[in-house]
Amino acid sequence: MKRSLKKAIAFVLSLALAVQILVFQAPAVSAFAQELSEFDYQVWDEGTYVYGYYGDDEDVVIPSDAGITGVSIWNGTFKSLTVPEGVTSVTVCVESMEKLVLPSTVTSLYISYATNLKELDMSKIKADGDYNSYELSNLPMLEDVKLGKIKGWLSIASADKLKSLDASGTELEDLYLYNNSSLSSVKLNKNLDYVSLVDLPKIENVEIPENAIPYLSNVDFDKITIKNNKNGYYIQDGGLYLDYVDYVTEEPIKSLEAIDLTKKTINVAEGTTYISNLGLSGNYYNTREINLPDTVEQLGWYAFDGGDKIEKLTLSKNLITMQGYCIGGFNPKAEIVIPETVRYIDFDAFTGFKGKVSLEKETDSLSEYEGGIYTYAADENGKRYESNIATLVYYPKDKTTCKFNPDTVFIAPNVFMGSKIKTLDIPEGVMWLDLNLKTCKNLTSISIPASVGYIYNPMLAYAPALKKVTVDPANEFLASYKNCVYDKEMTALIDVPGALEKIDIPEGVISLNYYTVAKRYFYDDNYENETIISPEVIFPSTIEEFDPDLSFGSAKIYADTPVAEYIQACNEEFKYWGELYDYDPVLYQYTLRDSVKDLLSMIYVTDEVELKKGNTTVITAEMPAGLNAVSKLILGNNTECKVSFKSSKKKIASVNSKTGEIKAKKKGTCTITVTCTIKNGKKSTSKKFKVKVKVK
Repeated sequence: MKRSLKKAIAFVLSLALAVQILVFQAPAVSAFAQELSEFDYQVWDEGTYVYGYYGDDEDVVIPSDAGITGVSIWNGTFKSLTVPEGVTSVTVCVESMEKLVLPSTVTSLYISYATNLKELDMSKIKADGDYNSYELSNLPMLEDVKLGKIKGWLSIASADKLKSLDASGTELEDLYLYNNSSLSSVKLNKNLDYVSLVDLPKIENVEIPENAIPYLSNVDFDKITIKNNKNGYYIQDGGLYLDYVDYVTEEPIKSLEAIDLTKKTINVAEGTTYISNLGLSGNYYNTREINLPDTVEQLGWYAFDGGDKIEKLTLSKNLITMQGYCIGGFNPKAEIVIPETVRYIDFDAFTGFKGKVSLEKETDSLSEYEGGIYTYAADENGKRYESNIATLVYYPKDKTTCKFNPDTVFIAPNVFMGSKIKTLDIPEGVMWLDLNLKTCKNLTSISIPASVGYIYNPMLAYAPALKKVTVDPANEFLASYKNCVYDKEMTALIDVPGALEKIDIPEGVISLNYYTVAKRYFYDDNYENETIISPEVIFPSTIEEFDPDLSFGSAKIYADTPVAEYIQACNEEFKYWGELYDYDPVLYQYTLRDSVKDLLSMIYVTDEVELKKGNTTVITAEMPAGLNAVSKLILGNNTECKVSFKSSKKKIASVNSKTGEIKAKKKGTCTITVTCTIKNGKKSTSKKFKVKVKVK
């Protein structure tokens, strides 16, 4: 065979092979791209994730041959969505969706705000992941959910049309049902570990499994059955109780865990020793009166929190402990009388309570002084220790001044919440301050004694009317200057009163944080009306450290400081986003401190220039950091800087009077005078710089 013929045959075979590759390989790649062309997706080592759909189809089918393992779609106008097998994670929040077809492989499901979804079939799910979770929320049209044998935990909330749920065939461990107003029939699987039934007004005939820990709130307890619960839970007289043995004291405990909040009067069962954390929390429906038996010894955290309609609370005569927020938010009509048996009251026991508190009798553990309730450190028998260390835990909200117990060492953080107090003179002996002053709308003045070594920051900045703050000069840790609090060395600004409109920071201060000079936003009780205080800040030249989220309305600054650089950078960024999104940005307003003297002393001009005949160079007046080196510069509101240049011998070297460009004409030396003129309003001040020019 001739050589030329062999070449021809080889070419034909190569062409055929290339065509075959194009025919059989190219379509697979292009099909993948084409099938996902209307999706926002990302390819990872572990698979392909779909993040959105931008097409116009009403019935969307995610391709099954693209290796999809995760779907998270928050946009679109489709009516149905089919998710392929192999996908393990599905999130859909699309209002228009009416139907969702799920694969058997889903281990994580989140559906919310799909307001047109009427039914959901989860019966095909057979996933066996390490942690299976399924959450359905805010689905007002959802009427039917088929569960099958799903595992892990399931949460259904705000499905207003869902009337029944059969979970008996599932392998769920946890089940949470919240705020499903029409749900009446629920069947639970026997091996359930935890079940939460909250805000289900129509629920009835629910049987809690033996192994499950129940949480009940705003449900009719008469419709709930608990039998032979292995964890010790049972229902008695409309309350959910738990019997157990305290692992420390080995004493039997009968704890009230929850109660039917729709009842007007709550009579806690005899023998109850403990009102558990959140036990009666949220009793703001119809309840007006709560009666505790004398067997109750402890009120747990948030025990009665939220009782804003409670008018009467009778405490146990043998009460020992009151934990934080145990009567928080109570109706002011409810007068609380603390029995003499109480030996411990948490700092926040009365937080949010606007009513009256009094003592049945003063004891070693409790005292009353000018309407305030104080606790003392005492042993387990209630015997006060030798030192008189008093903690203020309650103070009447209607008083405008506070007269402290002379033994006061600690003040509960929230003791003045909602108070009408106008002045606050912290007594000598108090060691630290961490007061919530956000709702002290009448508080204008605070004095801090020498004994205070620490202030939680921010504290003063949250007080909406506070303007005057003083620190005792004898204080070894803190100092005050023009109503602001500093460290003793006056190197760090610690806190600033919320209503202060001018903050004058002295020289020597190095650091400050965001809260000290930030704009302050205050709201009324209903969070409807907003008040903004935007202080003018006078910065010293020594500031080096500040929060990168520094925020203020206007400032006086030195031009060559980090703060000046920061302000300029922020304003440039504000302008950029304003131009990008077509809006007028709010810029930081600033002026230079002592602008004429400071700026002139900061300008730098070289002393000497050498260049060859015929060459050119440029002399510049180097402006401080934070300013642009240009011949005309607007500084702050009304300050401008002009720079001019003049040669003493134009035949040796000439100079452009505006740009500073020098042209070397012949050998010799001359002087270029650089004049910098600062004009602030009608006043002008100049400084001259001499530059020796040597032409070789």
